[in-house]
Amino acid sequence: MLTAEQTSTFPARTIDDLPGPRGLPFVGNAFQLRPKALHAIVEAWSRRYGSTYAFRLFGRRVVVFSDPVVIERALGERPATFRRMPRIQEVAREIGLDGVFSAEGETWRRQRQIVARALDASHVREFFPSLRVITERLKRRWDVAAAAGEPIDLYAELSRYTVDVTTNFAFGYDMKTLERDDDPIQHHLARMFPTVNVRVNFPFPYWRYVKLPIDRAMDRAVAFVRARVGDIVDASRERMREAGPGNSRTKNLMETLLAQERDGQSRLSPDEFFANLMTMLLAGEDTTAATLAWALHLIAQRPAVQARLRAEARAVLAGNDVVATIDDVARLTYHDAVISETMRLKPVVPLFFMQANVATVLGGIALPKGAVFFLATRVAGLEAPGAAEFVPERWLGECDASPEPKDFAFGAGPRFCPGRSIAVIEMKTALSAIVANFTVVPDPQRHDVREVYAFVMMPRDARVCLRSFDDRERSG
Repeated sequence: MLTAEQTSTFPARTIDDLPGPRGLPFVGNAFQLRPKALHAIVEAWSRRYGSTYAFRLFGRRVVVFSDPVVIERALGERPATFRRMPRIQEVAREIGLDGVFSAEGETWRRQRQIVARALDASHVREFFPSLRVITERLKRRWDVAAAAGEPIDLYAELSRYTVDVTTNFAFGYDMKTLERDDDPIQHHLARMFPTVNVRVNFPFPYWRYVKLPIDRAMDRAVAFVRARVGDIVDASRERMREAGPGNSRTKNLMETLLAQERDGQSRLSPDEFFANLMTMLLAGEDTTAATLAWALHLIAQRPAVQARLRAEARAVLAGNDVVATIDDVARLTYHDAVISETMRLKPVVPLFFMQANVATVLGGIALPKGAVFFLATRVAGLEAPGAAEFVPERWLGECDASPEPKDFAFGAGPRFCPGRSIAVIEMKTALSAIVANFTVVPDPQRHDVREVYAFVMMPRDARVCLRSFDDRERSG
């Protein structure tokens, strides 16, 4: 039976019917696709050739969809009809990161159940006091920066914060990177996503035969982080052994996995065990840090937005430096809107790399089994008049902003990111503490903040200056 989409567009067009950029013989458009600007190039072609087009990559046609309805359908029909591009899983497996993010089919379903259990509301609530402590640590660090009057690199600083949060939440272990000037684990984590981006998009897996400096650095980074995680796992395993099987309450992802191992119920292989711990660390660090950095960069240029954030934060914080309870976080509704608007304009995942598991029709295009396609998530949302403006009020129904905002930052459908809840709570807690205690202004020496694509989209040279409030200003 044909779907509604198929009947409305029948007969479907083929991939060869689609417009797209002209390329060279054999290589196609390969030389036009720069890894660090891949999202911007794909988006520019979408604006030129329409919501559905195709480009060529070494003899293969790759389709790009930017219609939100089509994107939602494609994400909603995973993992049966569609999946992530197989190269993602291949690269993840090679570096020991083939966890719930890259797994497919029944393997994904099995891992998803285990990971989701460790990310449920009860674990998030139990973790919140630790989140407060780490956020207070960030505030003290930024007190020093404000007193010195020196600009700060938002992404670098917030990566320290998110590493501390993620290691505490996933492992119950405090890295304390906010208290160190040069932390090796953050240094090694910063190498991973850019190298993954290169490998996923490179037409030939050269690193299996010749190791370039970037690949040797990647090997060192993976070995270091895996060894560090291994030490934490060994210490936790010993602590749980001493506590005995009667202590069944688990506090984090690692303890959930170790408890299953202890009780003979583990459904993960040793490689899957480490892959999911390292995936949690890597994904929790880069994506949240990038979104917070973009948010602060955007509000630094918009005093009215920052003033409204500050008023809401001070009302909820009630004189504290950091929000007191997880229930109070829910009262930060304008913070929700600012974060959602940031993710709409500066999504950390502007592209999804997909493949059809079966022959099907998507967006009126007949896709044969194995067809590769990209989903460009933010293009359509920027086309209407005023849509490119930063207007958090559109998420609160306070303006006639068009189009209706769409947010694919955490995916959609069955593979919707299970870490969304902790990520949003983390971002709101940090943002409220920052705006309640500091005025954030652009660095007068820096104006060219660039989007850099490294499997996630992060800001380059997003620097701001901080001004602290005295007691009188704070109470006012």
